[in-house]
Parts: sequence; C-alpha cells; structure tokens
Amino acid sequence: MPATSRSSTARTAGPSAETAGTATGSRLSVPVLAAAGVSAAALAGGALIGVVHEGPESGRPAFTSWPLLVVLAVAPAAAAWLLVVRGRSATAAGLLIGVAALAPGRAIVDAQFAVDASRAMRPEFLVPGSVSAEPAFGGLLLLLAGHAAAVVAGVLAARAAVALPDDAQGPDRGVRGLGVLAVGAALALAVGVLMPPYDSADANLLDGSALDGPALVVLGSLAIGLAAIGAVVTALTVPSWGRFTGVLAGVAVAGASLALPNLVGVAMQSWLSLAAGPILVVGAAVVLLAVPIAGSVGIAGTGAPHAETDSAPRDVGKSAGRNAYRVGSGPQWLYVLGGAFAVSAAVGAVVAARQPLVQTSAGGAAVLSDAQAVLIPAGIVLGVLGVGLLIPRLAEPVRPAVAVAWAGVVLAVGPALQLAVAAPDVLVDATAGPGAVYAALAAGAAALAGGCAAAAGVLERDGVPGVTSPAAERWLVLPAAALAVGAFVFPTAESADQYRGAALLHPVDVAFGGTLVAVAVAAGALILVPWS
Repeated sequence: MPATSRSSTARTAGPSAETAGTATGSRLSVPVLAAAGVSAAALAGGALIGVVHEGPESGRPAFTSWPLLVVLAVAPAAAAWLLVVRGRSATAAGLLIGVAALAPGRAIVDAQFAVDASRAMRPEFLVPGSVSAEPAFGGLLLLLAGHAAAVVAGVLAARAAVALPDDAQGPDRGVRGLGVLAVGAALALAVGVLMPPYDSADANLLDGSALDGPALVVLGSLAIGLAAIGAVVTALTVPSWGRFTGVLAGVAVAGASLALPNLVGVAMQSWLSLAAGPILVVGAAVVLLAVPIAGSVGIAGTGAPHAETDSAPRDVGKSAGRNAYRVGSGPQWLYVLGGAFAVSAAVGAVVAARQPLVQTSAGGAAVLSDAQAVLIPAGIVLGVLGVGLLIPRLAEPVRPAVAVAWAGVVLAVGPALQLAVAAPDVLVDATAGPGAVYAALAAGAAALAGGCAAAAGVLERDGVPGVTSPAAERWLVLPAAALAVGAFVFPTAESADQYRGAALLHPVDVAFGGTLVAVAVAAGALILVPWS
C-alpha cells in the first residue's frame, strides 16, 4: 500500500475506456452487481437442490443445512450491494475481488462430488450411507456456475476499482503492523483449510485433513489457501484503504463459508466432534474483518481527519485517493517479509525431506520417498535468495529471482504430497506424516515469499517511467519460454523403484498441479517481464 499524497490541484483524469463499462461515476455499475447476484442465486440454488441424490442407503446431509448455505451464498452480494448504496463502492469492489480469489479453489473442492461424493468430507451436503451416492448434476452445476460467476464479478470489480475514488479513511500510523497482521491471518486461514474439519464417529464419513483426501480436495484446498495469501499480499499494494479492507473482508467471508457449516454440524450432531481447522479459519476471518476497525481506532487515536473538505477535488486515477495512508517506506518492509517467508519455506522444505510422508496408526514403518530428495536443493536455493532479501543492499536485485524461485519449492512439494494423498487408497489406516505437513507449510510459505516479492516489484515501479527491452531481446525470450515449457513436459528424474519426477504428462493429481504452477510462473516471467 504505497503512500498517496493529497493534491491541492485539481486533476482532470477520469475513468479510462477500459473501466467505463464497469464503473459509473463513483459507483460500481449494474453488470458488476449483476454478476455478483447471479453468483449468489446459483450458489443458493445449488444448496437448495443438493449435489447428490439423497436416500436411506445413499446418505443424507448431517443436518438441515440449506438455510445456512443460502445465507452464506447470498452474503457477499448483499454486502456489496449495501456498501454501494452507502457510497462505499471501492470497498464493495474489494470485497468482490476477495471472494473471487477463493472461488476457483472452492469450485475444485466441489467438483469432488462428481467423482466420488463419499470422499468429499462435506457433511453439510452428504453423510455417506452403505451405497455410493449418485451426483445430482443439476445442483452441482449450479454450484460450479456460482463460483464461475463470482470470478466474473471479481474481474469486473477489479477493472472498475481502478476508476473509483477511495471511500474510507486509513490510519496515519501503525498501518505496517496492520498489514503484517493481515498477512498472518491469511496464512492462518490457509493452514486451517488444510487441517481436519471435524472428528467423526461415523465410519462412513471421512474425518482426516485435506492432505488425506482425494486429489481434487487436496488441489482445491491448496488453491484456496494460496489464493487467500496471494489476495491479501496483493491488496497491500493497492493505494486505497477502502479497497484493501474490502479484499480482506471478501477473503474472510469466503473462508468463513467453508468453516461455518462444519461448526454448525458439530453443534447439531453428537457423533461429530470439534476439530481445530474450522476454529482457526473462523479466527483468521475475524482478524481480517477487524483490520478496518483497528484502522479506525488508529485514526481516532491520532486525531486524523475522517474526510477532507470538498474544496480539493478527488483524484480518481490509479494513485488517487481521498484519504492517504502509508504502510512503510517503499518496498523495504515487503523485502523483510518476503525474506522471512523464503527462509521459513527453505527450513520447512529441508525438514520435510527427512521426515516420513506417511505413517500408520498400527505402528507400521513410516514411508519416505525419492521425491523428497528434490526438496533439499529447492529449499536451499530459495533460502539463499531469502537471506539476500534481508540484506538491504542485495534486496532489490535479488527480489525478481525470489518472485520466480518460489515456484521451485511448489514443484518439489507436489510429488511428495502426492504420495501422502495416494497412501490411504493402499493402506486403510495410513495418514499424512510430518513430512507431508512440513512440505505443505513450505509450499505456503514459498507462495507468501513470491507474493511479497511480486508486490515489492509493484512498489518499486510505482511512479517510475516504463522501460521496454529492445525488440531483439524481447523476441529472443519467446523461444526461451518455449524451451522452459518443454523442460516440464517430460520427467527430469527416474529411479529404480519406478519413481518418476513430476511432468505435464503426469496424470492430473497433486504432482501435476505443482508442475503446472511452476511452468506458469516460469513461462509467465519469461514472456511478461520484457514487455513490462
């Protein structure tokens, strides 16, 4: 969140052509709110219809969940509409952006109902019976369409937000601490999503962590966690206190929508017991929602004005904002955060390489894998770069490398987590071992480091004229990007015990997901940077 200054001169900049269709004056336009309304209606319809065909043998929900699910579905759109009515369009746009960030991961998790509903671990929709439940594609398609509409609303809101003036007063002091608090809450939310949602005494209802679930649940949960972290870190670079707090609220609402059904289920059924995951998610959501309140307390404590007089026209451009606020001196604080996360990811990756990925409750031998060996070099590289971010003289030149190198840890973590995910299909009493937990935490910390590095890059370039590479150099990058993508198509390592490194030709699972993230980051950096 770079500092913005109050200008005593009027500016003539208005909404650009790109945002004219999504912002009208100082309010979000009808298409943005309409997309949010479609998302709410589709999600509510999916909850009402259900995603499986219920029956005495196929199973039923643990409790009458549709009233709660409808409220959770409608809440973001209703809150956005209310904010717009009250003149808080920038905050409403941020809220829709935050909800949209988590929507793809939520869609992946919901898609598990189409594959095997009995392993979805969603008691608000289904407690499996003795016979496999058939998916009700009408309700399931509505759920998926609702998540897609949420993404559309978020994209439209992001375009519109560029032309919207700030609508909230940020504090003059203590904002750096609030930013760190918000990032910490996002990390806690990501960890909570991966933890067990409940303890079940019903043998048909799985109660392990997300890492013990099927591939879609693992991929979706990781996507939700990484998106929550990425959304909050990216919001730190926004020169609008209203939009920043709106993003935090959107992430909080979307995260709470995942945890509240589990908490209600525990309260309604004696055979469900409380687990730490939902408590951590709801606690993180409360912290994210409390940031604007803490900012208001900071304003009151310093006697900062809540609004400027109308004599100074607002700047509706990118660097505008009625109420200026400051997170820190340039990107230095992001260097420190990114370095700390990078070093933490390195430690987690190295520790994960030496810990068992799978363990059994019967006291069987813990399982290690050749895939863990790759964690050590990936962790060391990111750790060394992280130390560079912590050294003031090296931070700026090292930052671009961290913005890409974090994907190496995710690439290495994928095959390791895949073993932990697949183990319960072979061993009934197998659970994720400490190696899998450390690997998942390393991937999250690496993503945080990458997000901080990318956000710091935005701050570095703020107000600096764009510099374009020579045409020859730009076009030479294209074949380099093609070769980089090709390096991910085939496995780079094989062993005598049939281990194969992750590759794009790998079946769609956790390892494939890690490879896809890595190739997207590498190719994106090679293609986009020369034109930025």
